[in-house]
Amino acid sequence: AVAVTVANKAMEMSRPTAARWTRCTTDDAHEGPIEHAVWVSDAPQNGGGFFATGGIDGRVKVWDAKRVTCLWTSPIPVNQVVKDPCVKIAVDARGVIAAVLKSGCVYLWTGLGSLFAEEPKEPVPSDVQEVRVPATRTLFVPSPYGDATERQITSFCMHLESPTSVSLLLAYCNEPLFYRHSIDIITSANELVTFGDPSMGAISAICPQFADKLGERSFIATGDVFGS
Repeated sequence: AVAVTVANKAMEMSRPTAARWTRCTTDDAHEGPIEHAVWVSDAPQNGGGFFATGGIDGRVKVWDAKRVTCLWTSPIPVNQVVKDPCVKIAVDARGVIAAVLKSGCVYLWTGLGSLFAEEPKEPVPSDVQEVRVPATRTLFVPSPYGDATERQITSFCMHLESPTSVSLLLAYCNEPLFYRHSIDIITSANELVTFGDPSMGAISAICPQFADKLGERSFIATGDVFGS
């Protein structure tokens, strides 16, 4: 289940604060525990009007935080027999949602911008496009980390470079490399670039700074287990 607590003027210590707790309905809830949740910080409604969740059921849901109602649920992947938990999600208020599953498979949905309007439109937009990116395989041979299904995803970031291009960053536990997928929304083409040095320590922290102005360049700061 999903619940939201709102406490107005909670930082004012001179008087008690009344908090309002709202829980979703049973029909809107995930089929199992929730693995990750993020606020949609750039949505037109300020103050956290929307958020998204990913669950062990492999589904992503978008929520109206004021009413705690589900606005959109991702479809079940085709030919999926055993549920693949959704472990990380990323959202851009311009209508792009990305999710990475435990298996390492990545899903990207576009055309959801109307969900984050001040007055969300119903029903859900019919022009939602889905792009599937297969799991990124480690470059180590032989691999001490096992198959992709055993690799723990530690970082997952998304950057909408243009209306037709999305970049996704992925890092895995105990690996000195991290990966960038550059996805063309129109053609679903995917370009994979690997960053890092196999001779260095495993990456333990990633902090991307994406350029948002023409002429600026994006950069990524990383740290490894050896303190570099």
